[in-house]
Amino acid sequence: MSTKKKTLLGVFLVGGVVLFSVGLFLIGSRKQIFSRHFTVYTETSKMDSLETGASVLVAGMNAGQIKAIDIPKNPSQRFRLTLEIDEKFHPIVREDSSTSIETAGMVGSKYLAVTQGSSNSPECPPGGTLPNKQPQDMSDLMRQGSEIATDVQSTIKDLHKNADETLQTFTAVARNVNGTIRATRGNVEQIAANAAHLTADASQITASVKQGHGVAGEVLSDQKLAADVATTVANAKQTSANVEKASETANAIATNIQRSDLPEIHQTLANTRDMTGQMDQAVGT
Repeated sequence: MSTKKKTLLGVFLVGGVVLFSVGLFLIGSRKQIFSRHFTVYTETSKMDSLETGASVLVAGMNAGQIKAIDIPKNPSQRFRLTLEIDEKFHPIVREDSSTSIETAGMVGSKYLAVTQGSSNSPECPPGGTLPNKQPQDMSDLMRQGSEIATDVQSTIKDLHKNADETLQTFTAVARNVNGTIRATRGNVEQIAANAAHLTADASQITASVKQGHGVAGEVLSDQKLAADVATTVANAKQTSANVEKASETANAIATNIQRSDLPEIHQTLANTRDMTGQMDQAVGT
């Protein structure tokens, strides 16, 4: 083998080793193979397409991966996930941190998100279990949206129905009002005409009285006749007063008779009856 070929072969081998090393380093950095990790667990009832090897993000940063998934042995149990998280994130992974299954974008891959804990809570110890917040399934959201849309459509139909019924009621009322107005228009016109005639007659009577026509007119226009009428009325009032006074006097006399003379009259009649009886007895004897 010539020297040139040996040199090319050496360069090729060295380049391959370098590329392999760089790729291995990049993959190791991405998977955090060369970093120190601590292990924690979480449990969930639905995996939502999450698989082993999926990324674990702590406070939005790539911090580890799902190392294993234990399948539950009965329906009452939950899936148990083993998480390997970079040790440098340990200070912010606290006992009050929680996990949730998230999606990268609208149709991206699934990953497990770990929330940053509070400073009042201690660090989650290695081997600890973090609580999981069950994700909202997209199918559940779509079903709820469909139910809401159905309810909205039903409500709109009811509103349309009520509006139609209200409009029909208003139309019927308007027709009844129009019919009533048309039916009573003739009566109203007749009443107005009668009122006009009465007003005209009253005006004529007033004019006749003012001009001295009729008894009322003569009384109002003839001063002497008016004085005679006034005198007659005064005499009638005096006569009525005299009659009332005479009636009171007669009542007083009758009262006195009842109180004083009436007992004596009764006694006289009784004596007369006794004498008559004695005379009858004497004649009979």
